[in-house]
Amino acid sequence: MKWKPKACAAGDMIRVQLGAIWHYGVFVSEDEVIQFGHPVLNRRWLDDPDKIRVISTDIAAFASGNMVEVACFGIAERLKRVPPEKTVALARSRMGESGYDLLHNNCEHFATECVLGDRKCEQTERYVEMWNHRQVLDVYLSNVADADTSGPIFPPERLAQIVDTTAPKLKAQRIAVWKTLEYALLRSFNLHMADIGIRRTPSGKWESDRAYFSLSHSGDWVAVAVSESPVGIDIEETIHFLENDGVRRLASKVYGPDEVADDSPEAIMRAWVIKESCFKRDGGESFVPANVSMTAKDVRYGTDLADGQIALAVCGRSVANLRIYIRRGDKTVRVEGSELLSQ
Repeated sequence: MKWKPKACAAGDMIRVQLGAIWHYGVFVSEDEVIQFGHPVLNRRWLDDPDKIRVISTDIAAFASGNMVEVACFGIAERLKRVPPEKTVALARSRMGESGYDLLHNNCEHFATECVLGDRKCEQTERYVEMWNHRQVLDVYLSNVADADTSGPIFPPERLAQIVDTTAPKLKAQRIAVWKTLEYALLRSFNLHMADIGIRRTPSGKWESDRAYFSLSHSGDWVAVAVSESPVGIDIEETIHFLENDGVRRLASKVYGPDEVADDSPEAIMRAWVIKESCFKRDGGESFVPANVSMTAKDVRYGTDLADGQIALAVCGRSVANLRIYIRRGDKTVRVEGSELLSQ
C-alpha cells in the first residue's frame, strides 16, 4: 500500500498527519468523511476513550489544515478490496459506535476494515515491533521461603527433574527459581511458560526459542535474569566466601595466568561470581573460572542486595537497561539505587 495526495473518490481510505500520529477515515464526499474519533475535534482525546465515537465531518474538518493522502493499493489489496458502495454503507452503519482502544480498535482499524475487510493498523504493528525488540535485562530475586510456588510445573521434563531431586533444600531452590522464571517471562515479555518452546540441552541448560534467560540459586536465594539477547547470572551467598577460612585456596583456580591474583575473600568472591555469569552468557560444557576472562564490559556486580546476603553478577548486552526486582510472595518491588558496579 502506498499513499499519495490526489483527488478522493467515494469509498477511498484516506489519512492525514496530525502531530505525531496519522488519522484515518473513509471518504464519501467533500461533506462526509467517516472516521473513528478525531484528535483535534475530540477535546478529551484518549482522556476518556468511552466518549470517542465513529463520527462524520466534512473534509476540511478531517484535514484540520493538513494535506490529505489517499491509499493506493497493490494487486493483493485490490483483490480483496470491498466495493466502494459497500464500503460507504458499512462505514455509515457504524456511525456512533464506541469501544475505542488505541492499540486494538482505533481509526486505522476502522478504516481498513471498511475498505479492505481486514482490521489492521500498521502504526500499532510498527510500535509493537519496536517494543518487542527493545533492549531488556530484568533480574528477579526471591527468597526461597517467600517465593510464590503455587501452580503446576511446566514442562514435564522440569517437573520430573524436581521430583527426582532428593535433597530437600535443592528441591526447594529448583521449585522457587522455576516459578520465579515463570513470573519473570510473563511480567517482562508477556510470555507464558507453555508457549515458549522451553527445553533442556544435552549439557543440562534450559533454553527457549522466544526469550533468553539464566538461572541461579545459592542458600536461601534464587535469581532469574531475562533478556532479548543472551544473558548470564550468578549469585553466591557472601557467607560462603567471607567467613570461609579456606577460600583463599581458590585463588589458583579462579584467576587466569594473565590476571592479578588477589587472594582476599572479597576479590575471590567477585571474580568467581562475575566469571560464572559470563560463562553462563557465553555457554560451554563446564565452568573453569581460570579460563573465563573478567574484562567484559557488559557486566554488573554488587553485594548490596538482600541486606548483603548475596553477591550478584549479571552479564548481557543490555546491562545499560538493567532493572532489578525482589519478589516476596505476591508482591514485587523494584530495587532502586542498588549501586551495581560497571566492570
